Amino acid sequence: GSVSSTLTIHYMKRIFAIIAIVSYITFLIYSVQTSSKIQTNRTEHNENFPWITHPLSTIRNFNSTSKSVTSSVERIPSILAWNNFFLQPLHQLLQERLRDENCSKQCNFIQRSQMKAETSYDAIIFHSRNIDMRDLPKSRNPKQLYLVYTNEAPGHRNEHVLNQFPPFYFNGTIGYSSLNNYVFDYDIRTNISMKNDTIKAKIHNVMAVISNCATPSGRESLLKILKSQMNMTMNGECYGKRIDEEKLQVMIKSHRFIIAMENSGCLEYVSEKAFRYKSLIVPIVLSRRLVGNVLPSDAFIAIDDFANITQFQDHIKMLERNDFEYKKYFAWIN
Repeated sequence: GSVSSTLTIHYMKRIFAIIAIVSYITFLIYSVQTSSKIQTNRTEHNENFPWITHPLSTIRNFNSTSKSVTSSVERIPSILAWNNFFLQPLHQLLQERLRDENCSKQCNFIQRSQMKAETSYDAIIFHSRNIDMRDLPKSRNPKQLYLVYTNEAPGHRNEHVLNQFPPFYFNGTIGYSSLNNYVFDYDIRTNISMKNDTIKAKIHNVMAVISNCATPSGRESLLKILKSQMNMTMNGECYGKRIDEEKLQVMIKSHRFIIAMENSGCLEYVSEKAFRYKSLIVPIVLSRRLVGNVLPSDAFIAIDDFANITQFQDHIKMLERNDFEYKKYFAWIN
């Protein structure tokens, strides 16, 4: 009886050992097949969606031209503007910006109507507000950058359309914020000097050009209060007085301050109104924190620097009478 029991235990151990070995071999085979299948799926995925890349894996510095290995001749980057900037050709906007800033670097900007093969360009730029999901490139060069450009605050940059793109469709962003891969703000870099009669010509106090009459920032409510208590020149569609750039420049020369309160309270969102400080006028903004480091700290007045509206108004009235204190807002020129 004991011998029979011993043999039974012996055979059972062998059976369990065989089962364990078979299970291990099966596991190995399954692992290899699964790994192969996953790799195959990844390959198919990349073939079907060649535009899905690591978001910053191919970012190159377009601020410098590149040189060929076999030639010392600099190759100028070729950039295709896929759509318009609202009603203006996007390639035209980019060319004018580089020209206005006397940029030492060069790029060839091509409008889409003159394009060759869409895969032949170093980069394609899309303006977010003009994107049409039914009208996108059909093929893509893996070395090519797709860049989305927007100078609008988050609530106005066509977010519902951008969210329809697959992950990593765009390699980088262009915009006003320092968080963008390429900063393209409203500023124009120019040489500025102040003449002796600049201050004397400023015989009026505060001016405003407002065309968006219902804003997320609620600036219209504050403007209503200020207008009722201060001498202000109001222009723009909200006041039935549209003005062109030429007339605007004339008004800037005769006013000390310009309202530069943005329609959205977003960090570093500073539009052309605030950059008018380079036309030798002092911008009035809503928040110093939101302006950040975009403007010289002594070139503007922030409403939130004051405990209340009365203190702000008193400060403006003092600057209206005191040229010495007013000139301090132009210390950045030196």
